[in-house]
Amino acid sequence: MRTPIGVIHGPDDHPPASVTALNGLQHVGLIAIYLVYPVLVAEAAGADAATASAMVSLTLVALAIGAALQIFVNGPVGSGFLCHPVPTVVYLVPSLIAAKSGGLPLVFGMTLAAGLVEIGLSRLITRMRPYFPPEIAGVVVVLIGVATGIVGLRAMFGGDGVVDIKTEVRLATATQHDVQPAVVFIGVLLFEEAVHGMFAGGLDH
Repeated sequence: MRTPIGVIHGPDDHPPASVTALNGLQHVGLIAIYLVYPVLVAEAAGADAATASAMVSLTLVALAIGAALQIFVNGPVGSGFLCHPVPTVVYLVPSLIAAKSGGLPLVFGMTLAAGLVEIGLSRLITRMRPYFPPEIAGVVVVLIGVATGIVGLRAMFGGDGVVDIKTEVRLATATQHDVQPAVVFIGVLLFEEAVHGMFAGGLDH
């Protein structure tokens, strides 16, 4: 594979051991930032320090297994690249709500169910990509940022980061009603852009 201009090491290159070691340390440092998520979930469930520590340890084990599955190509599993997983903020707010309502067993069950859904959708991601353009993905990222930011502000000012389930449902409903017009507007713009593209292509031919 040809190395793009400005890239020192391509996907098929083998960097020196010193570069590889520093790159690994950099990845470990980035991963360590996200280890606060299992701690927050354990605190929301009322778990003790030993349970929170065990969750962090199991998270590290899961990250190691996930990285190994990505590196080694075994049939449909693996990409051959160092795509290390991290605890994702996407699951943080749902996990906090689940920890408050059903404890850690509910969190673990929901995580397993979500993982199975992701495995199933991974077979369809290339076909679904046209239906999720950057505009739609950007709205989803904004919603995640708003929900997570609210949790962070509550924790910053002395709260536990999570309120009762009814309040969370009302907040999610209000956010949906506020964002829905924006999503519709973006969809109209995308439709107009597609129509213009078709007419422009027809005129060119």
